[in-house]
Amino acid sequence: MFDVDYMLWSLVLIVFHLTEGLFAYAQHREPLSWRSMLFSRAYLVALVAATVEHELLRRVLSEWLIRKRVSLAVIWSISHPSTRYAGLMLCLVGEGIRKGSMWTLGPAFTHEIARERRMTHRLYQQGFYAAM
Repeated sequence: MFDVDYMLWSLVLIVFHLTEGLFAYAQHREPLSWRSMLFSRAYLVALVAATVEHELLRRVLSEWLIRKRVSLAVIWSISHPSTRYAGLMLCLVGEGIRKGSMWTLGPAFTHEIARERRMTHRLYQQGFYAAM
């Protein structure tokens, strides 16, 4: 059975990781790696868990809701295309904000989490950061 929600989710994830890697490459000109695309062992475990959760909810929850005679309005709101498109739009807006912020920072953006302040640190107040 073709699962539109899972396909959209997969597409959003693929686009996110590819653009993360491409932005990292464009700004730093370092060879792409799993790390530049934000893959780690913990992330992959979470990704597998999310996939399993999706399948369980899709198969078990929908049958359970029907057996319990839950209002069709509830089932409809969960599976309605407008819910899917609203989620997709939220993903696209979030992705646009993230990539716009990465573009604003240019080479100053890294995926590294700073544990202490560097003397060369600069506060950005233009682009997306002007609104913060």
